[in-house]
Amino acid sequence: MRRQKQNEISCWVLGFVAMLLFFVGPVSADEDDPDRAIARFIYQTTFGPTPELLKQVEQISYQDWITKQILLPPTFHSDLYSTPFNKGAQANRENAWYQIALTADDQLRQRAAYALSQILVVSRYGGILSSKPDGLTNYYDLLVEHAFGNYRDLLLHTAKHPVMGNYLSMMGSAKENTVTGALPDENFARELMQLFTIGLYQLNLDGSVKFDQETGQPLATYSQTDIQELARALTGWNMSDTAFVKPMRVISNRHDTGEKTVLGTTIPAGLTADEELNRVVDILMAHNNIGPFVSKLLIQRFVTSNPTPEYVSRVASVFNNNGEGVKGDLSAVIKALLLDDEARGLTTHRPMKIKEPILVLTNFHRAAGLTLTASRYDGAVTLMNIANQGPMRSPSVFNFYSPDYQPSSDFVFTGMVSPEYELFDWSVYSELVDFMLYSVRKESDATYTLDMDELYSLLDNHPALVEAIDTRFFAKTASAELKQLMLDVLDNYQTNYVPKTKLALVIFTAISGSEFYIQD
Repeated sequence: MRRQKQNEISCWVLGFVAMLLFFVGPVSADEDDPDRAIARFIYQTTFGPTPELLKQVEQISYQDWITKQILLPPTFHSDLYSTPFNKGAQANRENAWYQIALTADDQLRQRAAYALSQILVVSRYGGILSSKPDGLTNYYDLLVEHAFGNYRDLLLHTAKHPVMGNYLSMMGSAKENTVTGALPDENFARELMQLFTIGLYQLNLDGSVKFDQETGQPLATYSQTDIQELARALTGWNMSDTAFVKPMRVISNRHDTGEKTVLGTTIPAGLTADEELNRVVDILMAHNNIGPFVSKLLIQRFVTSNPTPEYVSRVASVFNNNGEGVKGDLSAVIKALLLDDEARGLTTHRPMKIKEPILVLTNFHRAAGLTLTASRYDGAVTLMNIANQGPMRSPSVFNFYSPDYQPSSDFVFTGMVSPEYELFDWSVYSELVDFMLYSVRKESDATYTLDMDELYSLLDNHPALVEAIDTRFFAKTASAELKQLMLDVLDNYQTNYVPKTKLALVIFTAISGSEFYIQD
């Protein structure tokens, strides 16, 4: 269950840091620390820096690195999921995800798939999906496959997937029964518009809401009639297999073949269910809202909780036209949102956000040098329980948090949002810190070890140890104040020490402060 209660102390502390970082002055390429620029890029595009990745990005332009990532073959989860695993099937799926997040070369594709999983949401906690881990794995691989493809294709494939069909009850939806009065199911029709494509209100290109000039009220994107008509168009689909791996099939006599009007566009009578689904996706892709709506959600997942309208507009323009007349090109959109001056910290608004809890853990494990000693990692379920977050674990179709969540009056006053705060409460923070400290002390488990040899070798060279921790856990961006605090802790530590205890203490000092939880 989602932890709703916000801890006022943690909210105030992290919120203050967030606002302080957000309202800094202009940053130019000359003024910005090159280490911070590289770290910012890596945190935005991967599941966390490693010393090797830092060196790699230092030697290549951001654009070339993105291009190389796009060209890498995708790492599909089903391949690892199908290997021997000695725990349950859902645990198998979640451990495969975590292992790939930590170790896969195609880090950008995996981050993109994870971002898309928080837009085109399905969850193991909906429908009968707790018993369909094969289907959930297959659904996630669709996101991996199409992460750099076209959003239209992704919409079409996810709409036909039995996991989505079961989750939002399009599977089994049939035309109106005039005898019983049963009507087509409206659930998927509603969320397809509200959450996956065009949102509740009409938008300008920059993501700002349009208002009725007379009433002052936001202009609705669609009506209840649109939902009902769309639901009619989406009838006739049913499962093809019990594992929920194969695309849904059509039962023709359950499909409503009558004429419909959706968002002002007429769908003629006599079309098949597959033809109507394609028409529906075309209607949604043609809508003016889809560019700014999807673009802003992606920006929030990769870069910043509070993009400027200008930033949204630039990315939405690329969504609408990739330069070759193609709408919905996700590879072009991801390049645009990552290479934009605002993403790179070259404008008056620093690109910052609170890290998602699960990303705190992937950052930690990649920094700590987690190395597998077995073919499969097996600790992910515990991690996801601690983080209160994991792939396809959201409590509802509305994801783990609202993109517009404001955790305190300070955020309301400034107009800022911090979606992750809806999930990242004091309890989650405490459990994360406790787990990471425990991991440093333990160093290994049945399936992995943490590579801390370099840090142990520097225990008597305090300045060098602080720099090594800075490199590994902060990608060379720890503040002077934090580095001095670490140095003071080490200098004041007893000379007759237990190495593991001393190292754990200084790492605890580093990762318990706010800097480890802010992506800036």
